[in-house]
Amino acid sequence: MCNLTILGRFSADVNGSTYYFSNDMEAQANFQKADGAFEKNRIIEVVWTAYNTEGNVERIPLNKESFELVYISHLAHVQNSIAKFRDFLMPLVESSTTVEELESIVW
Repeated sequence: MCNLTILGRFSADVNGSTYYFSNDMEAQANFQKADGAFEKNRIIEVVWTAYNTEGNVERIPLNKESFELVYISHLAHVQNSIAKFRDFLMPLVESSTTVEELESIVW
């Protein structure tokens, strides 16, 4: 479930609106490429695929500042998922002594 969650969508606010962004392997590679391009001043804007709150696809322009906000949300999404798994759920699994305790642990 940790991997599925990481590869799912995460939210970020862009220009006063909440959008959801894919974080599958292709999207992660695209994040890295765009981040590098912004850092090296190769681009000043990128148009990104996002999902609005109704789940509809929108193409939104991201400048360096707005991309940075989305990128930080992307990193937080990954780190929060890992923390939930490693720092919260795994200790519960490891300390469980009965089948019932194990079965009560859910993502």
